[in-house]
Amino acid sequence: MSEQKQSSETALGTAFIRALSCFEPDPNIRGYDDLAVLFLPEAQQKRLQHELYRNVAKRRIDNGTYEYVVARTKYFDDMIENALSNDIEQIVILGAGYDTRAYRFVDNMKGIHIFEVDAPHTQTVKIDKLKGVGIPHEHVKFVAVDFEKDDLEAQLSMSGCRTDLRTLFIWEGVSLYLTPESVDSALDHLRSLCTRGSMLCFDYFSHRIDDSQKIRKKDELILFGMSLAEMSEYLGRKGFSVIENLDASELGRRFLVCSDGSLFGEIKNKMNVIAVSIE
Repeated sequence: MSEQKQSSETALGTAFIRALSCFEPDPNIRGYDDLAVLFLPEAQQKRLQHELYRNVAKRRIDNGTYEYVVARTKYFDDMIENALSNDIEQIVILGAGYDTRAYRFVDNMKGIHIFEVDAPHTQTVKIDKLKGVGIPHEHVKFVAVDFEKDDLEAQLSMSGCRTDLRTLFIWEGVSLYLTPESVDSALDHLRSLCTRGSMLCFDYFSHRIDDSQKIRKKDELILFGMSLAEMSEYLGRKGFSVIENLDASELGRRFLVCSDGSLFGEIKNKMNVIAVSIE
């Protein structure tokens, strides 16, 4: 499968889960990405209106993946909202796919430089969808990048990304599908782009992967992973300061507790999230 096609299918699957979660009856669990549904095929949009279809769809999602995407989306939403409340000046969404934060939080983003980075094919589909439903997107700069081949720092710089602004980098659902060399290169480029007060948040697979342990997840190949301790040490060597480094259990305790105090579900796909800063 080509990289561009894979990226588009991954983006579509994430958008589907975000749209599906908007129907959760418990407000503690319910998703609020009401724009995600716009990127789904029309027939799927209609089927989502039926409870029976939604229940069947959730049962067909890999065990723990629905819970993980629900929690992860809330985590990165919080990161955006906190950054906007703390005078962040620039936001870069890496591997943006059908991310809608630049449009859902647009009222609080006036004067903020916003960049969405992704493969050209996925970006073209996204822009066409935004135009088709009349969602303003002129405030977003779209940057076409192949993380395995392109110089991320150069592409962002040429697109107007400034190194003198406090920046929040969101890198969601990407690192595990890249080679360790590509992750290493991307982090070096991001560190060069960061000024004091900048932050980077991303999720990652919780186990180190070598050539004999590559994990196939449907049509995707998981290529990169580290334990929590290894990741903290690794990013420290690259000049980042760890703010928090959450495993799946902690992510669930923070974002998957129902109104009655019970746990909505267990995240079993061995994913972590981390936030780091430049002091």
